[in-house]
Amino acid sequence: MDRSVTIIGFGNQGRAQALNLRSSGWEVTVALRPNSPSVDAVSQEGLPVVADLSSAVGKAEMVALLIPDTEQPTLWRELLAKSLPAGAALVFAHGYNLHFHRIMPRPDLDIILVAPLSSGATLRANFTSGDPTPIAVAVHHDAT
Repeated sequence: MDRSVTIIGFGNQGRAQALNLRSSGWEVTVALRPNSPSVDAVSQEGLPVVADLSSAVGKAEMVALLIPDTEQPTLWRELLAKSLPAGAALVFAHGYNLHFHRIMPRPDLDIILVAPLSSGATLRANFTSGDPTPIAVAVHHDAT
């Protein structure tokens, strides 16, 4: 298994999940829009950052969409719907846009929910201390 993931966003959940995945042995790349104020924060954590979202997701096998729910449908329509390779996995930390059909994923994609029931800061603190965090996990669509 290729244990690589592209994280879109580096806010509350993006930072915590990116760092936890890296600490678990995953190869993590963070994709941010050009001129994102989070570029310095990603670099300070020692994670690679890509500003060309199209290039980042065009090669990705797994993409975690960890930007605010309000921004996800636009990014889906303008970039992800046409750029994600067939058979890729798209991961959400919240099911709002899927439940309310604001995002209608292509049938050739795996759609997964990995929703920590905590803030990103708590998720990271619990991970580093070895304490558990409840997480809702679901498969919305299994294409592969």
